[in-house]
Amino acid sequence: MQHAMFGQRLGDFSLPAGIIGLSLAGITLAAVLAAIWPARRAARTDMLAAIAGE
Repeated sequence: MQHAMFGQRLGDFSLPAGIIGLSLAGITLAAVLAAIWPARRAARTDMLAAIAGE
């Protein structure tokens, strides 16, 4: 509807490069933070206790 109201075709689509870059940076930051927590927890775990315990 918005495209039709502004006289644009419905197939036209544009997204500023800044928004794409900011989104990729945010996704990357979230992925790194989500990976750090289990990695730090695994690094603190005693290896022999982890193998012996079920």
